[in-house]
Amino acid sequence: MTRPPEIQTGAEGQPFRKTQTEITSFPIQGLLLHRHRCWATFLLAYRTGSSRNIYINTPYLYDLHKIDSKVDWDATSKLRITGRYSAYPYKQKKVAALGEILGPGDGSNTDQHGIINSTSVMATYVASSNLVVDALFGFTKTDQYLFPPMYNTRYGEETLKIPNSNVGPLPSGGGVPEFRFNGGLNEFGYGYPALTYKDPIFQYSGNVTWVKRNHSIRFGIDVSQQHINHQEVTQTYFQFSGGLTGLYCPSSASPGCQNGSPATGEFNSFADFLLGLPQSASNSELTVNWVTLRSWQFAPYIADTWQLTKKLTLYMGTSWDYLPVPRREHRGIEFYDTNANQFQFCGLGNIAGDCGISVQKDLFAPRAGFAYRVKPNTVVRAGYSLAPEQISMARDALYNYPSTVTQSLSGTNSNVAATTLNSGFPTLSPPDINAGAITLPSDIGVAWPAKHFIRGYTESYNATVQQDLGWNLLAKWDM
Repeated sequence: MTRPPEIQTGAEGQPFRKTQTEITSFPIQGLLLHRHRCWATFLLAYRTGSSRNIYINTPYLYDLHKIDSKVDWDATSKLRITGRYSAYPYKQKKVAALGEILGPGDGSNTDQHGIINSTSVMATYVASSNLVVDALFGFTKTDQYLFPPMYNTRYGEETLKIPNSNVGPLPSGGGVPEFRFNGGLNEFGYGYPALTYKDPIFQYSGNVTWVKRNHSIRFGIDVSQQHINHQEVTQTYFQFSGGLTGLYCPSSASPGCQNGSPATGEFNSFADFLLGLPQSASNSELTVNWVTLRSWQFAPYIADTWQLTKKLTLYMGTSWDYLPVPRREHRGIEFYDTNANQFQFCGLGNIAGDCGISVQKDLFAPRAGFAYRVKPNTVVRAGYSLAPEQISMARDALYNYPSTVTQSLSGTNSNVAATTLNSGFPTLSPPDINAGAITLPSDIGVAWPAKHFIRGYTESYNATVQQDLGWNLLAKWDM
């Protein structure tokens, strides 16, 4: 930081000056700064010639464990059963540079932890010398937690007395809101509000392999069931741009405005904070216990590996992918009816469970290839595949209104406050969706899939030449 410019009230040519005692007498700012002695950091940087002379390097911990186990059981001479379990617990901790109240000071958070649990059971049955049947059940659950300091308290509302600065259920509604500054100052408060992810995936698979002469035919089905359960909102923050205490120049004839409005810096930004006048602010509320999504995917397939000659082997096959319209846990997803200008909630009121959304039923994924032995030590391979896009059609609509409700406040220009710390935010009022459709407020953005959802696809081509060079060396050229 360098020496500060003249601090103004934002009104034309009117200087603003406060003593240290007066600064810390502001109720909210004084609680944050005087109580936690952080104003000293700012005052140290006031000295002429000082430049970012405070640096804090806090301890950091990342701990990951890997647990893996497997059991094979030959139940009979024809039946083998295999079970597997693995777990990957982790934790990441960082000491808050500015203490539990003022937070990390660098936009990060102090406590992240979670675990990935994976379990599978597979059975293989040899029915005959040329017929094998296998089945698999798999379960993977990813739990992820991110907690800022004071996440289990409504510090903004109950201690700092900023109205509606901690809305919604804990822990996502807890913590110390962010106080953001321009220039060389870091932010105060949490780096990100608390979040919880619990995302299980269920996998079912059944396959048959049949060998007939020089054909090896394999067919079966893969089924995937994906659940998303999230508790997450965006940050509650107050942005102090410095414009409220910058010199306001309505014209070049105004005092000090011969060269236009001078640039504001971190001192103006901090002065805006002391006055409790943010230029922009935002808060967000989780209006449901969990933001959920339920998706299925079905993929029956058939493939044939055909040894046409001793030198040439062909492979061909295809799957048929079917991905129905996903749902929330207790209703369907959302759709915006542009004709009726209504935002619909599938499965509520008289709205159809899928809102009339249709998906493709012709998603074939063909694959073909060959391997040709040109010489005893030279093999050429080539292949082609087409794969439909697998992402959830409701991915971008996961946090749709009104599961999460967000409001953003901005001043009419850079010299006008959006609100005050004493006033905080207006009360958020989620709509009643039981009728199945609502008219959206004009400032709300939502996402929804197309009425007839068409998936993209990826085509892949490859070619390989393998050459045995002897001495246990193998050369390979890919394209």
